[in-house]
Amino acid sequence: MNKVSNDKNSRVWDSVSTTDPAHVTPPGKGMNGLSALSAYYMFQQATKTFGPCGIGWGYEEVSEEYKLGEIIENAGGEPTHVVNHIVRIKLWYMLDGERGEIPAIGSTKYITKNKWGMTSDEEVAKKSLTDAIKKALSMLGFCADVYMGKFDDPDYIA
Repeated sequence: MNKVSNDKNSRVWDSVSTTDPAHVTPPGKGMNGLSALSAYYMFQQATKTFGPCGIGWGYEEVSEEYKLGEIIENAGGEPTHVVNHIVRIKLWYMLDGERGEIPAIGSTKYITKNKWGMTSDEEVAKKSLTDAIKKALSMLGFCADVYMGKFDDPDYIA
């Protein structure tokens, strides 16, 4: 499935860039036309590559904040704002006895409006953190085929 590179600089990328289709959900309603990728599949691949989380790889939370987003109308017609949750992390990993670090940002809408009115997401912190970890791992090549849009090509999936 994944090929192994003789090039030292791209060996991690080459070994983790091809995703098992069983861990990718095709775009559905409300997914902005994007395929959904299993976070735990990425975590498993990171563990296979670097060792257990907390020993061979992990992350440090740098900051967390809530920011006002676009203006929307609430049920009473009053203008209000979407509220976004943003987390910044530093993903670290060990490779050949050296520690590497990658900064990343994850974000999730905390307060927004749906067809029933204003709503909040109780799992916003978890979702933003997962988003940041996945983004950082993608910079090392994890599941690069998904992030590069190849799962939008039926021939590639076949």
